Amino acid sequence: MLAGRGVDYERIHGVLANYARYDQNAGVRQWAVEGMRFLGKDEVLDELFTSFTEDPAASVRDRAGCNISDCGIFTRKQRMRIVPRLLDLAMNPRTTGQMRSWTFLALQEITDEKSACGRARLEPLVSGTRLRKMAEFERLDWWQIRGDE
Repeated sequence: MLAGRGVDYERIHGVLANYARYDQNAGVRQWAVEGMRFLGKDEVLDELFTSFTEDPAASVRDRAGCNISDCGIFTRKQRMRIVPRLLDLAMNPRTTGQMRSWTFLALQEITDEKSACGRARLEPLVSGTRLRKMAEFERLDWWQIRGDE
């Protein structure tokens, strides 16, 4: 939490990222991913996406997905950056059923499009919703777009 406020960010980020990526214990990786949600920088969202899609433990992938979609201190504007990658993941035929479900949940949380499930419903997200939401986020006060109001 202190790193999210700028206190020794580089060191704390490095330690958490190392544990999240390389520790042999899934419990340690999960808690490192939990800690990363408080860092609030775009680079951390990219690292969380990697944990979401690549970690061998379902518990780590689950928490990384939650932290991308609605937990932590990331703004919705930051989270919208991940939407194209989530859409690619949702449309990939090799994506497992569980990952697809988590991906749709993340898309719903980020975009506020509660009906975004199924390939046919993804197309409007790609074309219009993302741009409309970004414009909406630009107009609103910060406290109205965080995703946890």
